[in-house]
Amino acid sequence: MKLSYTLTLSLALATTLMADTLNYQKAEECNQKGDYQCALRYSECNQKGDYQCALRYSIASLDTDISAKASQKEIATDYNNIGYFYNQLGDYDHAIGYYQKALKIYERVLGTAHPDTAGSYNNIGAVLRAKGDLDGALNHYQKALKIYERVLGTAHPDTALSYNNIGFVLQVKGDLDGALNHYQKALKIYERVLGTAHPDTARSYKNIGVVLFFKGDKAGALKYLQKAYEVRKNTLGEDHPDTKSTQEDISYIKSH
Repeated sequence: MKLSYTLTLSLALATTLMADTLNYQKAEECNQKGDYQCALRYSECNQKGDYQCALRYSIASLDTDISAKASQKEIATDYNNIGYFYNQLGDYDHAIGYYQKALKIYERVLGTAHPDTAGSYNNIGAVLRAKGDLDGALNHYQKALKIYERVLGTAHPDTALSYNNIGFVLQVKGDLDGALNHYQKALKIYERVLGTAHPDTARSYKNIGVVLFFKGDKAGALKYLQKAYEVRKNTLGEDHPDTKSTQEDISYIKSH
């Protein structure tokens, strides 16, 4: 169905932006260490959107950090980076393996109530979701949420993201009421923390609109999708893919 496709498209675009951010952050880390060749390579990977390139340098970074006896937290970051790029390449088993290595370090070094530990649960949940293991994904997302609520509180963007993650899995599982409840919790946080004119808030508007459409509430769906469209048009521009996909969703609902 078209709405499912456009929602998936938006998630894919968010994943691409996340990869760009990871490459940029890694380049900055290399700059801070004075390793300008490393920084240049990551920057090149970033510009090309080349996950294979990024993976190679992530593995090289891990080898270097192990040889230099870097901190366990730095090594865990390397594991996370490697897991991420394996995930983007569709090698889910390797991705989970590296994410689990990172999680093991975080639990040992930082404890089970730390945002980085929660991040690892989220990472593993994302791979399990990609593999189609919705129950496993939900379990890990819920563990992440429990930590975020305890450590960061119920008014933090990372907590909101966890609500979104859980909502998405529940939506795919067919639990529309559960999905709507979690999307609404995410929206409440985003509106409070980021305001009503932020792309993350717009994403929540769209998520709610999609679920309402599947529940048969056409008027409610159009209301939230229109909000999402207005925010995206004003913050991202009319030609941005997210803005266009939301406009397409609105047109689709009006014609059905």
